Amino acid sequence: MPLAGRMKLRHFLVLVGGVVAVGTMLLVARHEPPAPTVPEIAVVAPPSVPSTPAATPSPPAAPATPTVSVADQAQSVVLSYRGRDLGTDKLKDVSKGRAFKVNVYQDDGHATANRAKVDLDRDDQWDQKYTFQDDGSVALKTSSDDDETYDVEETFTP
Repeated sequence: MPLAGRMKLRHFLVLVGGVVAVGTMLLVARHEPPAPTVPEIAVVAPPSVPSTPAATPSPPAAPATPTVSVADQAQSVVLSYRGRDLGTDKLKDVSKGRAFKVNVYQDDGHATANRAKVDLDRDDQWDQKYTFQDDGSVALKTSSDDDETYDVEETFTP
């Protein structure tokens, strides 16, 4: 149905809708929201600074990071095999890539690993020998002179 000449009603409605939409967008864009209210804050002057400079306190010392010795690291590796079935009579160098070497043994008649040898400096001289006792304790023999002469013996329970 024609309206005002050659313009159809549908085109007229689209035109009016477009004008209304553009007008609404312009009104929204120009409208500024009210400024938020900011509570008043009393400004207090800082206390006066003495004219003589005070010594600046030094920051507290950082706590020392505990270092774990090579022997302690090796012992940790050895004890991780205690009570484990190796599935073979010997595991060589279970500590590959480390500063020390550990071999673990499971002798005939033992259901789990029963001893280990440690070379703390990889010089092919065994520095320590561990034996896992049936009562749960561990016997440790140490060669103080790194010559496979075991002059220090101790027993401990991990």
